Amino acid sequence: MTGVIPAQFLVEEPVASKSVMKRLEAQCEYLFVYGILKRGFILDLTYRAEFIGEARLPGAILYRIGSGVGLRFTEDLTKQAYGEVFKIPQKLWEWLDSIEWNGINYTRKVVWAELTGKRELAGDWGNVRTWVYEHTAKGMVYNSPIEDGVYRGLIRV
Repeated sequence: MTGVIPAQFLVEEPVASKSVMKRLEAQCEYLFVYGILKRGFILDLTYRAEFIGEARLPGAILYRIGSGVGLRFTEDLTKQAYGEVFKIPQKLWEWLDSIEWNGINYTRKVVWAELTGKRELAGDWGNVRTWVYEHTAKGMVYNSPIEDGVYRGLIRV
C-alpha cells in the first residue's frame, strides 16, 4: 500500500457533544459510504449530496449484518473496505445520524480514505479526510465478513 495511512491509526474518538459534532462537520464535509447509501442502492445519496469518487479504507472489514452491512476497523492492513465518498450538505447530517442510529448501532468517526479515481480533493497520495459509520452495536458477533470488501446487496439463492 503505497502512501496509504491505515484507517485504524487515524480514527478519532467519537464525540458526544452536538456542538462539537457541528464544528467537526464544518471542517470535514465528506462521508465514506459502503452500503445502501452508495449509488444504485435504496438510499442512494446521489440526489442529496455530491458524489466525489470511489474510495477504499485500508484496515477495515465489511460484515454482513442481517440483510445489511457494517464496517469494523482491524489491525490487519491487508483488509480493505471499498465504497464511495460524497460531499454532504450540512442539513443532511442529522438525517444520516438518525438512519444509522449514530451512537447506538453505528458510530460516526473521522478517518482518511483513499480515493481510487478522482483525486483533485485529495493530497499527494489521493487521501481525503472523511466521516464513516463504524458498526458498534453492543453484543454483536462479527462472523460473516465480506471477503473482497465490496457490498453488493442481498445474495439471492
